[in-house]
Amino acid sequence: MKNDRNVNADLVAFDAAQSRSTTDELIFITQLLRSTRTMFHIDELLFWLEGQFVQRLQMQVAQCWAVQLDQFGQQTLNMRSQVYRDPSLPVHIVTNDQVMLLAKRIALSHENSFFQPVDTLFSSYQTILLKRYGLHYCSGCFIQQNILLPPPNSDLAAQCLPVPLRLVLLFFVHHSSSQNTLPLVNAIVEQALRIAKDRHLLHPLYEGPRLLPPPSSQVASLPPLSELVPRRLESQELLRSSNPLSGSLAIADKKARYLYKYIDGRLTIDRLASLLHVSLAEILPLLRLLLAQKWIQLYTSDGRQVQSGALR
Repeated sequence: MKNDRNVNADLVAFDAAQSRSTTDELIFITQLLRSTRTMFHIDELLFWLEGQFVQRLQMQVAQCWAVQLDQFGQQTLNMRSQVYRDPSLPVHIVTNDQVMLLAKRIALSHENSFFQPVDTLFSSYQTILLKRYGLHYCSGCFIQQNILLPPPNSDLAAQCLPVPLRLVLLFFVHHSSSQNTLPLVNAIVEQALRIAKDRHLLHPLYEGPRLLPPPSSQVASLPPLSELVPRRLESQELLRSSNPLSGSLAIADKKARYLYKYIDGRLTIDRLASLLHVSLAEILPLLRLLLAQKWIQLYTSDGRQVQSGALR
């Protein structure tokens, strides 16, 4: 009988928590609908959301990291915006390489990280700094949608291109929060992104590059091999930048590693061969190696993805 009462009490508490989450979400969305009327850039919305999370969900720090694409086609994960509850908090306490590496791990795994003690996520020195300012727990969530994220609303805008939206939200708090917090954050952000799309703060993702048919079936549709453009794979780039020990040295072959340094997503195979003073016959085996190890992908000059069999 006692166990039944305990179960019933847990169910009542769960229902109450769910009801509070629904109410909080409605409040967020109602205020967001009003606020977006005067917004002209997605960064304004992200900053507004962070401020609301800090104010209403008892966060001490809310950060937004975003995958960005520069003018050379290289993808990086950069801080988009952040809000502190305590304005006296030194920036370097929560804006540093270790925090960036955590954001990159979440971006690579595509998984949420529920509130954990900071000493399980960071070095002992970083943990001491965070705890000195009362930041004992950290959490993060990954947001991905098939819409284009514009360049940041800053001086960097001219150096960046629109890119499919991939965000990492990081939160620092004094005490471990309810397990309902992250699902609530995810629900609010998804609603906010729908509103942003309706307000034209985000743009539809145009049809991506089409895979060309295998060369054995339609050889005539392929351009000459020398005109194909190798591009670095995003997943390898994020992994390489998040782990200093897994840099280009992860490519064991010395010649392939040297070639990889020159692949920028713009140079054709012919131009790469000319730049490195090698023949097409010499460069093709190296490209096959990089393709097999998932370091690169091939594209035509108009952006169509080519299957790796094109080099066989």
